[in-house]
Amino acid sequence: MIAGQVFRQVKRGQQQAAYPADSTFGAFRISYREQLSEMNMPEAFYYTSTTHIQPQKPTALRHVAGVGSSPVVRYEGTGAYFLDQLAPGIWRLEVMPDAVQVADPFAQASLQRIVTRIEWNTHPVRISLADLGPQFSMRGLNEGNTSQAEATDGQVAVRPGVYLLAAPEQKTTAWTGQTRVGTLRLGEFVAPTPTVAGLQVVHEAYPQVSAGQQLRLAAKVVGLAPTDSVLLVAQHYYGRTQTLPMRRGSYPSFETTVPAELLYPGLLRYWVVIKQGSKTTTFPGNFAGSPLNWDYAHAEHWEVPIVPAATPIPLFTAATDHDQVEIGRISEGSYADYVTTPATGALALRLLGIPQTGATAVTDGPAVCLRAYFGDKVQGRHQATSRSKELLLTGSASQAGTTLQVVLVTKDAAAYAATITMGPDRQILRVPLADFRPAPLLLSPRPYPSFLPLTFQPATQLPTLQLADAEVLQIILPAAPAARHVDIESVQLQ
Repeated sequence: MIAGQVFRQVKRGQQQAAYPADSTFGAFRISYREQLSEMNMPEAFYYTSTTHIQPQKPTALRHVAGVGSSPVVRYEGTGAYFLDQLAPGIWRLEVMPDAVQVADPFAQASLQRIVTRIEWNTHPVRISLADLGPQFSMRGLNEGNTSQAEATDGQVAVRPGVYLLAAPEQKTTAWTGQTRVGTLRLGEFVAPTPTVAGLQVVHEAYPQVSAGQQLRLAAKVVGLAPTDSVLLVAQHYYGRTQTLPMRRGSYPSFETTVPAELLYPGLLRYWVVIKQGSKTTTFPGNFAGSPLNWDYAHAEHWEVPIVPAATPIPLFTAATDHDQVEIGRISEGSYADYVTTPATGALALRLLGIPQTGATAVTDGPAVCLRAYFGDKVQGRHQATSRSKELLLTGSASQAGTTLQVVLVTKDAAAYAATITMGPDRQILRVPLADFRPAPLLLSPRPYPSFLPLTFQPATQLPTLQLADAEVLQIILPAAPAARHVDIESVQLQ
């Protein structure tokens, strides 16, 4: 809907400001940080995620469509909703089922793997429309929807379906499910059927957390009844164990806080336990029973290392991250592989620069690069990240004097780079964060067709790196007249 309006309203060839200023143009706003696209016009207000922006002209609104909440609609579900004015004080509300992502949409595709679950739930919704008021009536319109309710302070409970909303004293007898508005019958409603998959808990453990600090843990829990309860059983490996109630957050999230006294250096392991009457189910694994039972024999659990505050923060580790990074082959013939190092047997990522041949051979510019997202790796160590002063790179090169460019990229696509030199001996290179300077961002994978720009730099960029905003690591091996390679074991912050 938003893209369609952009297509209709932005003229062909119309000049826009350079990024990041072009994220707001006309009635439209796009935010990577908020995961949000938004259209704000006097008569229409559309948004793809929760927004705090006020509608341009609330009294003139005729159409609202969104996901999440806004100053006009506060909704706890994850499905989309649509509000359209039929007449002053009379609105049509359509609510879609909840869509809950339970698997990585970019993983290997399979018809046997559910990526998004469809759930038909009842959620409260609070609507603030000037002509509707806080005490409107609600009546179901679609087939089988017999709901009727009076709003209290603008709030009613809704399930997926179509509803007629009317301000007090508005006559609504003429508005039925069969009433046509244009080509649409008001009661028309089509939605995907619920996913039949039972209980499911979705959670990703932090790579590390800092010792001596409270730890907030959250998990998506799908398939619950309102009377079910969720607990977290946390254990410092074979040491102390605590059972903590998990409270409902924004649907479908449950969360709790592990106290600091349980977070001394070592290994924390934990389980999510769901109570359904007399039935107990434990995740990971969806096993009957509880890890507190003497005969609970399942080894599956989540775990997170608890490290002292001074411990380096891993941004890339070849031994564990090989399925979570991207390799950009920029020059023809160059490539990457994983090898074990002769000194320690540790796994390392090898970037190989192979010289091109022929009349069009290029001997400068990038040959091959590593791109690794590390935003999730620093979430459990925010304080340690803010105190970091240098970047540590462990590795070696095939020949002395091999140069590499190490790049840290922020959420706003601003790149900051430092150049290092490596040799054949395995070493830990220390690069002060103060050495990172604004630089063009290498676009990886390489843009196609190949005549498109290979790099990008925002029109405005802060002169110094703001580490709290960094989330992507790039390591770039430049092209050279002779073949060469570098082996990268790890990259850390300290």
